[in-house]
Amino acid sequence: MIGHSSGAIAIMRLLEMQRLAGAVLVCPYHTDLGEENEKASHYFDEPWDWKSIKNNAEILIQFSSTNDEFIPI
Repeated sequence: MIGHSSGAIAIMRLLEMQRLAGAVLVCPYHTDLGEENEKASHYFDEPWDWKSIKNNAEILIQFSSTNDEFIPI
């Protein structure tokens, strides 16, 4: 699977529960960034299960940028 921004967040939540052959996360983030629309998604209501996210993907690739004005690293 490939997901950008909130699509990457959806994949991360899926990986907490389901194994995937691979995932490419483009500009993911782990907080609601103080944005009301992000809070409304409810993706950030529960703590992240980082161990499952890592273990449930055979391949896990992340693309981010240090000069992204919207998604800080």
